[in-house]
Amino acid sequence: MKKEKLDLYRENLIELQESHVLEKKELETDYLHGSQKEESGDLSAYSLHLADLAADTNEKEKNIRIISTLSDTLFEIDEALYRIEHGNYGICEECGKEIPEARLDVIPYAHFCIECKKVKGKGNNK
Repeated sequence: MKKEKLDLYRENLIELQESHVLEKKELETDYLHGSQKEESGDLSAYSLHLADLAADTNEKEKNIRIISTLSDTLFEIDEALYRIEHGNYGICEECGKEIPEARLDVIPYAHFCIECKKVKGKGNNK
């Protein structure tokens, strides 16, 4: 892969990393570091209704899943940046062929070419 294209992927990965870190921090601050009463905005002495508690719990669980997905993606971005630095970025980890740029444009932290990914299954899209 040409150096200019590799530099572009590095810049894109760093931008993606920065936006994911910011989003993760915001979610952690907003949804994981407060009581349900504080999160709901109801600081009165009265307890919350069970339906409100269920909705708040559901919202917190959703945000925890988002934070988990962001963490996983940040790990994948770190690995892609590592591969760039060590000269094996854009090479399929299964067959050793180049991953098409069209795939890297969509998933810049991809580990596998499309053919090998299809063989490995539909578990994740990296």
